[in-house]
Formats: sequence, C-alpha cells, structure tokens
Amino acid sequence: MADRQNIVGRGSELARLHRAVGEVRANGRGRLVLVEGEPGIGKSRLVGCLADEVLERGELVAWGACRETEGAPPYWPWTQVLRAILPANGLAGAASDPVLTPLLQPGAASAQPDRFLLFDAVSRALAERSRRSGLVVILDDLHGSDD
Repeated sequence: MADRQNIVGRGSELARLHRAVGEVRANGRGRLVLVEGEPGIGKSRLVGCLADEVLERGELVAWGACRETEGAPPYWPWTQVLRAILPANGLAGAASDPVLTPLLQPGAASAQPDRFLLFDAVSRALAERSRRSGLVVILDDLHGSDD
C-alpha cells in the first residue's frame, strides 16, 4: 500500500477522507467519496494511505480496479470487491446467491442476470459484510469501467 510518511501536499485531501470515514463510523450510514484528478497525480496513492489506516484499525478494505483494456468480464471491479468480502467460510447466503454467480465466477453463467437484481444483491452483500466490521470499498480507475 501507500507510504504515509512520503505523501506530500495531500494533507487536506487525506483529512477529508478521514472525516468521511469518521462520519460513517459515528452514524453507521454508508458514504460515497469521489477522488478525481488528472492521471498520475496520486489519487490511488492517496486512497491507499487511507486504506492502510483503515486496515490498521482492523477493518476491511475491498479494492476493485477497472481495466482500461478490453477483455475484462462485465462488472470486473465488483467481482474483485465481492471476492474480498465474501470469504469461502463466511456470508454463505450471499456467496451462494445465484444472482451473484456471474460476478463471483465469471463465465460460469451464460446469461446476465437482471441488472436491478444484481445491483440489489451486491448492495445486500456489502451491507451484510459492513455490519460485521468496518468496510471501505475502493473502486479505482473508474474512467476505464464498462457500461
């Protein structure tokens, strides 16, 4: 992950991320934070610093990255996130949900599930996992996401 000692000029941005996570811890409601900027300015590194601190508190970080090249299965970053939050021995209900099968095992099902049902199943899995401990989901390189 990122080296917090060597991050320069991003103190206010990191503080804003800390405030957002603190608010979630305080009120128990999820929150979306978008980090934007030009390529190469350190967005992933900034978020990596936050991820390191969340992990040090014993909370879970699930990181999904969009691929800028063709060939990745649909919803690839969500596949990565679900694989991180659905260990083989936990959340058996979500892991065995047939709607999530195309995300957990790309290529296993030929037909794509209804998008609404898929989004609902993912949000339920995230909510269920977040009740067990803190959870930060990072979706990196969203500009490379599929439709």
